[in-house]
Amino acid sequence: MSASIVIDGFTLDDKVPGFVSQRTFGGGKQSIGSIPLKCVAFGNKTSGGTAALNSMTQATSPAQAASLWGARSELARMAYAAFEEGGSGVAFHGVVVDEASGGAAATATVTFTGTTATSGVVTFQFDEQIFVVNFQASDTSPTLRAVAFVTAFNALQDGNFFATAANSSGVVTVTCANVGLRGNQHTAWVVDTSAQPASNTVVITGGTALANGGIPFTGGTGADDITAALNATDGVQLDFLAVAQNDSTNLGVVESHVAAKAAFDVGLLDTYVVAGNGTQSASLALAQTQMNDALGQFVWAPLGVEHPSRTAARMAAVRSITEGAQPNTNYNGRQFKKAPPNYRVQDSPSRATKKTALNSGMTILETVNGKLTIVRAICSHSLNGSTPDYRVLDVSNVAVPIRITKELGAAYAAMLVDMPFAGPDVSDDQLPPKGVLTPRIWAHEVTALMTLWSSGDFNWVTAVDDNPTVAQWDSDAQRIMSSTPVIVRAHNNQLGAKINQIAA
Repeated sequence: MSASIVIDGFTLDDKVPGFVSQRTFGGGKQSIGSIPLKCVAFGNKTSGGTAALNSMTQATSPAQAASLWGARSELARMAYAAFEEGGSGVAFHGVVVDEASGGAAATATVTFTGTTATSGVVTFQFDEQIFVVNFQASDTSPTLRAVAFVTAFNALQDGNFFATAANSSGVVTVTCANVGLRGNQHTAWVVDTSAQPASNTVVITGGTALANGGIPFTGGTGADDITAALNATDGVQLDFLAVAQNDSTNLGVVESHVAAKAAFDVGLLDTYVVAGNGTQSASLALAQTQMNDALGQFVWAPLGVEHPSRTAARMAAVRSITEGAQPNTNYNGRQFKKAPPNYRVQDSPSRATKKTALNSGMTILETVNGKLTIVRAICSHSLNGSTPDYRVLDVSNVAVPIRITKELGAAYAAMLVDMPFAGPDVSDDQLPPKGVLTPRIWAHEVTALMTLWSSGDFNWVTAVDDNPTVAQWDSDAQRIMSSTPVIVRAHNNQLGAKINQIAA
């Protein structure tokens, strides 16, 4: 008779041998933990990069990333951010997405006016980079002061910054290295003019000013298409995708691609990370309306100064170096090593904003003691239809089942060596024939592993005894079918304390 345990699509006419699996969310051999998890970024290169379009290449250092994808490119700068967080421990790969055809690069304009006769300094900030421009007393004209700005700007980060500056009669145009709409997510500020030369004025213009005075870049046009780059990675386990493309169209493509790879007949289990620094409503539209996906993570940095592509790369890098050893990681309060803080202290989100974000599938960031900090790392799934659904919340509720899937696959492969045959259970007073794997033997193996993973050395799962693995023999398909409940051990997320003063 057929087993009552069913894997969707794993039909009687499927005769391909091997371990297949299906996960439901919300409802010697090599240790898997010793296999490095990849951090794979999808973004644009510049013409200076040697890597081919729609190709995946590993970079082991920032210098190699600059060579492969162009020093100022979106993809190379995602690599720089990933290496800042994980150092040489990050197994970083980049996949080149072709720039938007016919697109224009976003710009911001820095305009100097006034005739001066004294020296001075002005402090600027573009994205994460704060820098001071020194003006000499001889820089009397707007043109000369603009030249000083251009010299300072183009040398930022040893030529690895995201844009270049050019002067025309005291008006500096700062132009992104890549074309496309995402360039409009860069931001600039005039931070401090208190020590500027007498009679000097400087103004940055671009898009509509933000609440913190930042001026977004403007004029970036054209949307790239991630489809070909994703298709180039078919058949490859990517682990963590850091996706620069944070528009609804591309995210829909990513979501469908990752889901297709996770199907039982492919079995490549990836998680994707995307980020935004825009308004709450715009971020909610992406995280909850477009994504709403257990395998996707949307990281929101309200009024964040760093470009979202780099934020996504940081988060993916941190997860890739952490979850190999401990998939049930609690990221609450974890600070990024090098990510820039908010421009102002008051730009950090309020409790009400954090509450709304976490109820809408957004991993929200805040600034704590000058460090950009993860409030709580959650997946983007928050709705079942239109009904709130938080059965899958923390990213660990996805990471642990994925890890257990890989571990059970490895265990099955190891058992095949000594048990290349399969059959139904025998009576309790008999042993199965030598070399035959039975449902009872498989269930015992899984239970032993789950018990181990529930121990204090792991703390991946809990309530194993109350939720046993069930294994059955499907006589029609001639195979073992099993079902393993996975209850991820809860994190210490909250504690309520009521303090009552009592009069004597």
